[in-house]
Amino acid sequence: MAETEFADLAPPPDEPFLRAAAAKVALLFTPNDHWGPLWMHEQLKRSVPELTNEVMQRVSHGFVTRNDESAAVAQRTGALLRTLWERHHASR
Repeated sequence: MAETEFADLAPPPDEPFLRAAAAKVALLFTPNDHWGPLWMHEQLKRSVPELTNEVMQRVSHGFVTRNDESAAVAQRTGALLRTLWERHHASR
């Protein structure tokens, strides 16, 4: 089941939506994540270059079970939210 389950969970991204929402959205990937596979990161990097789209190299799929990885994701998410917030308010 796992072979097909993860393929079903990772359909091609909605590029028109992400293009329209790029100023409000940021995506984080991990090297071994089945739900957000690296092929998706690479595809979006090419097709929606204005989208903030990063791979956290030292974070695993199971980051929520590891304090150091959870802290790294929280710090990066906070920084991205600050950037998006500042970008939004600067454009007003």
